[in-house]
Amino acid sequence: NAARQSAADAIETALGASGFTSLNSILNGELVANGITDADKLGNALVNISVSSGSLTDEQITAAAQMIAENAAVAVPILNAATSGNPYTNNLSNLTLRGGSFTEVSLGTARQLIVPGLLLGVNLKLIQGRIGYYKFEALKKEAEAGDFFSDFDKYAKQTVRPGVDIGVLYDMNKTLPFLPFRPRAGIVARNINRPKFDQPDKAKENGESAKYPLDTQARMGLAFNPFNFWTLATDIDLTENKTPVSTFKSRMFGAGTEINIFNRRWLNIPLRFGLNKNIAESGSKISYAGGFGLNFLHVIVDVGGSISTESEKFKDENGKEQTAPANASAAAQLAILF
Repeated sequence: NAARQSAADAIETALGASGFTSLNSILNGELVANGITDADKLGNALVNISVSSGSLTDEQITAAAQMIAENAAVAVPILNAATSGNPYTNNLSNLTLRGGSFTEVSLGTARQLIVPGLLLGVNLKLIQGRIGYYKFEALKKEAEAGDFFSDFDKYAKQTVRPGVDIGVLYDMNKTLPFLPFRPRAGIVARNINRPKFDQPDKAKENGESAKYPLDTQARMGLAFNPFNFWTLATDIDLTENKTPVSTFKSRMFGAGTEINIFNRRWLNIPLRFGLNKNIAESGSKISYAGGFGLNFLHVIVDVGGSISTESEKFKDENGKEQTAPANASAAAQLAILF
C-alpha cells in the first residue's frame, strides 16, 4: 500500500538515526530487543500496528505520520537532551506576571511666580501601592489561565508611601496678550522622590529586587483655545519610562480635543477625545482615548480611558477563538477645589 509506505517513510525521515537512538535509550533498549533496530523499521512497525489494530484508516495513519514529521524538529532535540543528562524538566521557560495598582490621595497648591501667568504647583500625596507577582514554570506544572491571575493576586504585597509632584504652567496671554487662541504651556514631574513599594515575598525568592520603584516621570504639554468652549492640546513624555516588562519602555505622545458643555465656572461637562502612541516602541500602534467629566461648584469628577487599534487573538475556555484589544487603560479622578 503506497499510502502506508509513504507514512512509514515520513516517520523514518522525521526521527532520523539520532532520534531513534535516543528513543531506544529512553525505552531502556526495548526497541532493539524486539528487533526494531533503526528508524526505518520503527516507521514500518508503527504503521503495521496501526493497520492491524483496525482502528485507523489509511488517511488517519497518513495524518498521524505528517504530525510526527511536523513536530520532529522540536521533539528530536528533547529526546537527544534527555539521553545526554539534560532532560526537558531542566528547561526553565516560564511565564512571569509582574504589575502593580496605585491609588493616590493628594493635596496640591499653586502660586504665581514673578512673571505674570507663570505658576508653580506642588502636589503632596499618599500612594497605596499593591504589587503583584507570579512565576509559572511551563514545563514543571499545569495550570489554567485563571490560576495565573488568582496566584498573582494571592501573593500581592500592599504598602503606602508618600509622593511628590511638581509642575510649572505658563499662560502666555498674561504677558503677551496679542497672541491668538490663548496658548498655554506646562511641564510636570511626577514622583520626584521616587517612592519604593515592597515586593511580594515570592518575587524576592525568585531573585527580584526587594522594592518596586515608581520612577520620576516628566511630561510637557501645549494647549490652545480657538473658542472659549473648545480646547486643543498635545503632550509628550520627556522621559523614557520603565514598565513591569524589563525590555518594554514607555514614552507616550498624545493629541486631543475637549469641548465644554455649559462652560460655566460653577457648572461644566467636559467631553474629550484624542489619540496617543508609545513612541519608545517602534511597533506600537495608535490608541484611541476618550473621557468626560462633571465640574459642579468645587467638586470635579473625571473618567477616561484608551483602547489600542491593535488586537490580539486568543482561545477562551471553550476553545473558541476570541479577539481583544492589545492594550487598554482606564482612570478616574475625584477632586475638591478650595
